[in-house]
Amino acid sequence: MGSPEPSSASQERFEALISWLRGDEAMSLPLAEVEKRLGTEVPTLLRQMLDDHRESLM
Repeated sequence: MGSPEPSSASQERFEALISWLRGDEAMSLPLAEVEKRLGTEVPTLLRQMLDDHRESLM
């Protein structure tokens, strides 16, 4: 079995999403636009987390 890497792709994606949420762009958008972006980013993050998990099992 592999071991999880401290800087996995899902961790990087998660941190980028948090950074975006805290940034000026997201803060200036209407809530509906932020929700729309999260609606696409969160499923992508979850898929990446699953991929990272699978890779750690190999």
